[in-house]
Amino acid sequence: PISWCVSLSKQHVNKGGCCLETPCFPMKSLLGKVEGLLGSKILQSYSLEGQVHATCGPWSIYKARSKKPGAIVKDVSVWVLDKRKLIDANKQVARPKQFEPVFEQQRNGCQHVNRLKHPGVIKVVEQLEDLSSQMVLVTEVVVGSLRDVLTHFEGIPGAGSEAREMQLSTLEVKMGVVQLAETLAFLHNDATLVHCGISPQAVMVTPDGSWKLAGFAHAVASNYAAPAPASNVQYQYDDPFPPVWEELAKPLLPYTAPELVGGLGGLQAASGPSISPAADVFSTAVMLYELLTAVDADGSVSSKPRPPTLKASSGVVGSGGRHGPGEQLLPVRSNQHDYRDRVMALQHMSDRWHPLHLMPDQLQGLMHTMLAVSPNVRPIIGALASNPYFQEDVLLRALRFLDTLLQRDE
Repeated sequence: PISWCVSLSKQHVNKGGCCLETPCFPMKSLLGKVEGLLGSKILQSYSLEGQVHATCGPWSIYKARSKKPGAIVKDVSVWVLDKRKLIDANKQVARPKQFEPVFEQQRNGCQHVNRLKHPGVIKVVEQLEDLSSQMVLVTEVVVGSLRDVLTHFEGIPGAGSEAREMQLSTLEVKMGVVQLAETLAFLHNDATLVHCGISPQAVMVTPDGSWKLAGFAHAVASNYAAPAPASNVQYQYDDPFPPVWEELAKPLLPYTAPELVGGLGGLQAASGPSISPAADVFSTAVMLYELLTAVDADGSVSSKPRPPTLKASSGVVGSGGRHGPGEQLLPVRSNQHDYRDRVMALQHMSDRWHPLHLMPDQLQGLMHTMLAVSPNVRPIIGALASNPYFQEDVLLRALRFLDTLLQRDE
């Protein structure tokens, strides 16, 4: 029986023997084959509905329903990181061990998500199951990431027509940003963590429209709540087109604060090497720009003309001409030299065509300080939710009040 084979193989795995007299093959190979037959215990407990319907970084997310009789939570989302598929797709150019840093980061990220108890953090239903071929995690139901929503679930086979037709209204963006700011305030002040990976990929949208924080693979300890030295973490973006295992092991450069990026010369000296919650403030401002340029007040995708952006002579900020809907503020992929020029150009608010002039008047000054090179100049994340752009919106205040009541009921 398979169960006997697993038990016996574990006894011999360190001896290089086998559990079958013939044929004889290495235990590691046998265990892999047995695991393939048995599969994930978590996946055996849930019925997955169709194909992948959402993503979060390297994770594929499936709709699922519990098979367990009397289960308290029936409908869930099952997250799968297929290690084998990732390794096999790159086996011509990479060894399996080159992906191990990525997998270790994801393990740590899942530990953070499981430990953090807050309405704004994605809720774990089943803790991480880490197999040799895949990682599996079960959470509350999610519709998709903000990246999925902004791209209309492009390239995701299991997304239904209702999901593909989703459009964020300005009010929804306001509500979501306030929720995100409150979650980050908890993360910084109570959990003493810096997320370091804020981007549309790391924010999940639930069926009721709430925004939940995920993607904690790059989270580090904060120095705001203790006298200990700040974390010193920097990532190198030397290759504009990095291999997938290197790209997955770093935060997305278009949303990353300068102090997290190595090799920036004078810009690095201005930002300093230490990591603090100010890194998340920078990333949130970059994402907010993308969100607010993606929608009109009526909720439809924006198509209004955009001003031409700054050219290289004054510091590159955009690609010139019109901004597309939801265009990134820093469309640099992994090019740190382009990143340096664009971040420096953002510091000159007096330029007539500065991209922040596209933002609501009440937000322009705040976002400019949120995007400062120096972390010491940036405000705390709470300054965003308390800005008049949010505070003076009567509908938003009503929604927040109802949201508070619902959280109390839960």
